[in-house]
Amino acid sequence: MTKLNQFLLMLFMLVVLAVVPLVTHDQYHLYILSRIFIWGTMAVSLFLTIRTGLFNLGHAAFMALGAYISAILVTKLSVSFWVTLPIAGIMSVLLSSLIGIIMIRLKGMYFVLVTASLCEVVKLIIASFPKYTGGYSGIHGIPAPEIFGIDFGGKIAFYYLVLFFMAISVIFCHRVWHSEIGRIFRGIAANDGLSESVGIPTVSYKVMSFATASFFASLCGSMIIHLSGTIDPLMFGSVASVNSFLYMVVGGIGSIFGPLIGAAVSILIEEVFRFMLQFTPAIFGAVVIVILIFLPGGIVTFPKRLGDLLRL
Repeated sequence: MTKLNQFLLMLFMLVVLAVVPLVTHDQYHLYILSRIFIWGTMAVSLFLTIRTGLFNLGHAAFMALGAYISAILVTKLSVSFWVTLPIAGIMSVLLSSLIGIIMIRLKGMYFVLVTASLCEVVKLIIASFPKYTGGYSGIHGIPAPEIFGIDFGGKIAFYYLVLFFMAISVIFCHRVWHSEIGRIFRGIAANDGLSESVGIPTVSYKVMSFATASFFASLCGSMIIHLSGTIDPLMFGSVASVNSFLYMVVGGIGSIFGPLIGAAVSILIEEVFRFMLQFTPAIFGAVVIVILIFLPGGIVTFPKRLGDLLRL
C-alpha cells in the first residue's frame, strides 16, 4: 500500500471507531473495545523491539511498572492521573535504559531467558511490599481520570480517551518505523555485526528501541488499571508478555498494523468463548496454529493471499 492509501485507511478506521458509541451505548461492548485499544497499543510497542532483533518476553514488566506507579500515586498520594501518566513513562524509560544497557549485550536465547524472568522478578518485588502495593491482594477502587470537569468514569468518555491514546501511540510508532531510525532498526535486525562495522552504534539503537517500547508499555499499564479500577501483580506476569507477542503473530509481524488486528481478533475470541473459560487457551492455541499454517504472515496478509488464490 502507498503512504497515501495507508493514511486514508487509518483515517477511515478512526472515523468508524469514533462513531461506535453513537451506534451502541452498550457498556460491555465499549469496555471490550477499550481493552483492544490498550492491548493493541501494547503489541504495537513490542513490535519495535521484536523487529529490531530483540526477542523481548519481559514487556509486561514495564506495563506493571507504569500501572503500579499510577495506582500508588493516585490512591495513596491523591496525585492526578494526568501527572502520574508522564511520571510512569519517564520512570520506565530510565529503568529500561539502565536494564537495557546490561541485557542487550546478551545474544539469542540468553536475552530471551533474561527478559522472560524480568516479569517474574517484578511480580515478586511488587508482592514483597504489600504496605504500598497491596501485595497479591492488589489495589482496588482506583478512581477514573478527570480534567476540566470531564469525568472519564463513564465507559463512553473513557472509550474516547483510550481511542485517542491508541491513535497517537500508533501514529508515533508508525512514524518512527518509517523514519531513518526505523531503517537502522531493520538493518540491525538483519545483521547487527554488519551494522556495527559501518559505524552504527548498535547497542545505543537497541537500547533506544527497548526504551521506546517500554515507555508505551508503561502508559498502557496506567490506562488498563483506570479502565478496570483495580490492579494486582498477577495481571502482569510472563503470560501477558507472551500474549502481546502472540497478538503480533496472529495479526502479522510484517506490518505495524498487524499487532492491532491480532489483538482485536484474539481478545474477541477470548470473549466469545468466555462461557467455557477452561478451554479458551486451547481454542486460542488452535486458532494460532491454523493461522500459521494458512496465513504464515498473519491476518494482515489475507487480502494478498485471497488475491493470489483468485488468480489461480
